[in-house]
Amino acid sequence: MGCAATTRPTGVGLAFDVERVVKAQEQLGWSIDRLEQDSASEDLLASLCRALPQERQAAKALISKQLAQLGEPSAKRWQAGERPLSKMRLLLTAERSLKLMDHGLKLVEQGDCPFWWEAQDPYQPRQDPLPDGFVSLETSGRGYAQLEAGKLGAGGGGASRLVTGGRIAPNWGLLATFEFGGGGRFDSIGLNQPIDVPDLLIMPAVMMQLRRQIGTWYVFGETGPMLFFTKEESTARWGVRTLFGGGAVRLRIGPGMPIFGAQIGLDWVEPGASGQAMWQIFAGGNAGYIIGF
Repeated sequence: MGCAATTRPTGVGLAFDVERVVKAQEQLGWSIDRLEQDSASEDLLASLCRALPQERQAAKALISKQLAQLGEPSAKRWQAGERPLSKMRLLLTAERSLKLMDHGLKLVEQGDCPFWWEAQDPYQPRQDPLPDGFVSLETSGRGYAQLEAGKLGAGGGGASRLVTGGRIAPNWGLLATFEFGGGGRFDSIGLNQPIDVPDLLIMPAVMMQLRRQIGTWYVFGETGPMLFFTKEESTARWGVRTLFGGGAVRLRIGPGMPIFGAQIGLDWVEPGASGQAMWQIFAGGNAGYIIGF
């Protein structure tokens, strides 16, 4: 589903990687430049070492241009009484990106690049949180609340998800989600009522997802058909699952990037033995791993 590999102007992809490394370090709390640069060196070099010299220089020029457009240096603004520091967030990120770029170029000149990190032409960003094409393996834990024929139920469960697709426009992705999930449900949740053995539920679904990438963060909505199985009913019931969520894509580890997020969803399931449709609402967290191709 992903579109063909995007051809980016020289330097754009590498400049993006450098900024992503800086922002990841900022999320942990950026304090002393030298220490933060040392901490970020491995992720930085993993990109710089795979870029040709002209790509590095073009990336530095782009970062310098962005910094120049943001006006006076942050230190000068601070000394002039500008507060709080959060007002200078974009400026600080650009300043740190340029400093980190210079730090990385010195390491490259010193010969710190492993010989097997060969240069790519054209350069493909390593830290792109929305690749042209990718597969994401995810797991999710959820709490459920259910209403059918005036009867309440509650429980918990989880799902394994395979999400695949890719970018269809800048910062937009169209994906297919294959989900297999289930859980346990208690129908007796009133006070002074005995707790029954929970019903076993199985709820596979296939959905289409529209994703919006906002820097490191993403939000998405997805919907599609689902099946609802329970030991109390002899036949499966069709339904529709709609889910909204969001999260963050971390820096690359190995061949891919970890993701962490949260979700909330709503299910409609066709009438069963009760003669009425069932509604379910659920929420939970998820984690996964994106591998681009």
